[in-house]
Amino acid sequence: MPLQKYLDSLKIPIVALNRDGRVIAVNCEARRTYPGTIGEEASEWADKIFECAHARLAEGCGNKVHCSGCAIRLATAESYGTGESLRDLPAYISHCASDYPDKTELLISADRVDRIVFLRIVKP
Repeated sequence: MPLQKYLDSLKIPIVALNRDGRVIAVNCEARRTYPGTIGEEASEWADKIFECAHARLAEGCGNKVHCSGCAIRLATAESYGTGESLRDLPAYISHCASDYPDKTELLISADRVDRIVFLRIVKP
């Protein structure tokens, strides 16, 4: 079964990332549940998919002081590196658009399966 079709069959918001932290798939439940938090650019890093305000700055995603503490980035790297699952880590997204809340709080869980990290995203 193709990855996208499998993810879309799940009834929980899921984002799939590779070892470099690049988003390779986002299921329809994630896009439906978090409009304005999860964008459309599934081929880019999380700066495009998670609509992070800090990633829009000149240095880009991952290159600022804010990025060193990014729970999404850290969970992806840790789960990929160790193969361990992580559960319900607090995370937040700061937005740049005035029609979105300044900050969206989330809980994320990360699971590595082969060479993919699956992030489950829920609002607390």
